[in-house]
Amino acid sequence: MNKTDACPTNLRDVEEASKRLGCGNDIFGNNQYMCLPNVNKTSLIEFCYEGIMGIQEKGNCLEVNVLDGKLHTYECNTFSTGCPSNHYWNQDFFRYSGCQNISLKHRCYTLDPSCPDLLKNDSNDDDLNTNYFNYAIVAGILIMILTIVILTVLFLYKRKRREKNTENTTEELHTNMTHLLPKYLKDETQSTSKHTENKDGPDLLHVPSPVKEMVWRIEMPKKYFGKR
Repeated sequence: MNKTDACPTNLRDVEEASKRLGCGNDIFGNNQYMCLPNVNKTSLIEFCYEGIMGIQEKGNCLEVNVLDGKLHTYECNTFSTGCPSNHYWNQDFFRYSGCQNISLKHRCYTLDPSCPDLLKNDSNDDDLNTNYFNYAIVAGILIMILTIVILTVLFLYKRKRREKNTENTTEELHTNMTHLLPKYLKDETQSTSKHTENKDGPDLLHVPSPVKEMVWRIEMPKKYFGKR
């Protein structure tokens, strides 16, 4: 009897393995090659069975005792899949994957619900699904926050820029009018000096309308668009 990492999964591989081990046929012409878990589920064993290849009841896996070479059965009705659903010949062992896959660490069939490997995989799947869901929620929230921040920054930038443009326009108007005012005041006050009694300067109430308009243009922006 030889330990192996994997058993054949189709008839062609069974025939090749049988030739490799030099297995014969029973009195009914059935190939006597078999590959089964040992009764302790610590390894897969391939061997040439030295008896008649009989029939096994459905819902049972075959195992071998390496000490005496006898076959044993293990009930597999609770397996998630891979358990024989009909009676079968011993040489057809390879058709039932649930009876070939074992956990060497936990010494059980991996498709048996009570096997820790299966429980662990189910738990891992649930954990992964939960983690993916949580990640999706967090990602959605972060995207929403980032979008709000970007829109807020753009809004503040545009408002600041608009205020700056308004301030620059007001300053420019004020500067231009300030430079122009002395000239107008000088020209206009000279022409009306004989009508003015104010010794500290020209009386704007008697200044012709063009000058008043210029003063108004200076004072109005300062009043309504004063510096912030």
